[in-house]
Amino acid sequence: MESCIAVIGGGPAGLFAAIAASGAERRVTLFEKLPQTGRKLLATGGGKCNIGNTLDAAELAAAFGRQGRFLLPALDVFYGKEMRDWFRERNVPISLEDDFHYFPASRRAGDVLACLLEEAERCGVQIITGCAVTDWVTDGERLAGVRTADGKTYPAEAVILATGGRGYTALGGGTSGYRLAELAGHSMITPVPGLTGLQTVESWPGECAGLSLPDVEVRIGLPRETVRGRGELLFTRQGVSAFAVLDLAGRVAELLLKKETVPLCIDLMPGRSREEWRQWFAEVRKHSGSKNLSRILADLFPKRLAVHLAGADDGPVARLTASGMERLLGDLTGLSLTIRETDGWEKAMVTHGGVKLKEIDPRTLASRCMTGLFFAGEVVDLDGPCGGYNLSWAMASGVLSGRSAAEWLCAPARASI
Repeated sequence: MESCIAVIGGGPAGLFAAIAASGAERRVTLFEKLPQTGRKLLATGGGKCNIGNTLDAAELAAAFGRQGRFLLPALDVFYGKEMRDWFRERNVPISLEDDFHYFPASRRAGDVLACLLEEAERCGVQIITGCAVTDWVTDGERLAGVRTADGKTYPAEAVILATGGRGYTALGGGTSGYRLAELAGHSMITPVPGLTGLQTVESWPGECAGLSLPDVEVRIGLPRETVRGRGELLFTRQGVSAFAVLDLAGRVAELLLKKETVPLCIDLMPGRSREEWRQWFAEVRKHSGSKNLSRILADLFPKRLAVHLAGADDGPVARLTASGMERLLGDLTGLSLTIRETDGWEKAMVTHGGVKLKEIDPRTLASRCMTGLFFAGEVVDLDGPCGGYNLSWAMASGVLSGRSAAEWLCAPARASI
């Protein structure tokens, strides 16, 4: 007798789940609310699709923070060389860029999506687009199917929830997955925007809009906060963005749920200590003391930022007062900014928060609240930094959830998980 599996969500997690769940005696149906699948995937890595990186499974899991160990069973199933070989065997070669990031050799995310759709078709997966799942169909306490927005019901003995998060609303981000999880008895860690820009109370970053610094370190200026970002910093009309702030944006957004503002400290030249700066300025005073401070700083930073850093102390370096020097050293090693909000869901690449992990079995990604329900991807409370981390989790969790759902259906006696 044929079994039915429903997959909700047509991103990489959902497509991999559908492919992994398919089999001779199983009918797999994937539901996607948008007119086409994989809209977010097509935007990944600026359209080039950063599909992974060179870290081993333990290192990748650690990058997700204190809950990172949850990823390990999924990464044991599908990660690294196995993932790359999977694509190569389907005529999508994967290449290494900058000795760390993996991309399809074509640098086209469309090739990755086409590969997944072709494999899903080969496996007999039925894909229904423009169809939003809004509710569960149950038989007593057991899951029996799904109900869509048009009132239709579809039978399913197992369902994989892979709707993604709220980020990139124009590409399908929303709250439908959280609502379905709550209807199944699950609880949430409040979702907030992650991997997005930050808006400042201070107006001066807007005066530097478009300027970037290639390598800075950003930290949250609160006690016991250890989250840091390192890399390029871009000044925007409303604040700051780029890699140095993207990786800590989720934590900042989480703090903003309880605080009106969150302080940031920016080390403008990591590796150069306050004392080393002091010695450097001593040499400048000796050899170029007649030059204005802003001109000296413009040799190190973009001119508009140099003028801001010099501030009221701009003038010959030789005349810089002791208090002016201390202020300047403080700014160079810990420039203060005050964050009032993020750039919001429209620009958020991932969601920070989601379905509580303690309510999901990491070995199978099965729900501990509803028998027959499984999870994959960003809908759960896991998010990592930029650089192929989140897509690696999406693919690995899709494979694990799909295989788990299929194995559970084939079990002689289906017990509650």
